[in-house]
Amino acid sequence: MNKVIKDNTVAVLVPKVSGTYWFTRHKLPQLLFDPVVVYLVQKLSKSHSLDIASEIEYYCDKTYGERDYWGDSMYLTVEYISVGSMFSVTLEDDREAISIPSLKHEVFIA
Repeated sequence: MNKVIKDNTVAVLVPKVSGTYWFTRHKLPQLLFDPVVVYLVQKLSKSHSLDIASEIEYYCDKTYGERDYWGDSMYLTVEYISVGSMFSVTLEDDREAISIPSLKHEVFIA
């Protein structure tokens, strides 16, 4: 699985707004780390352009198959966690969050 690594940390994609979902909807682990989406989200955070959000949706359709919920890509942010860290993505107060692993959640390694 390709990942963006910077200063011994891994880029992880999560929504920054309550009521928007990324991993909890698509359930595709590779989309937590996808380098192209990370690049586009970082570009989006600087410009706030709907064109970039559309570019993310187009890329995801082309790469992972058409879905009806790529629209949440407009609200993604990149969080960095240490390489090798175990984490899970949970839904807390209507918001996805990176959290300490538990037995009831799928766990990933950065």
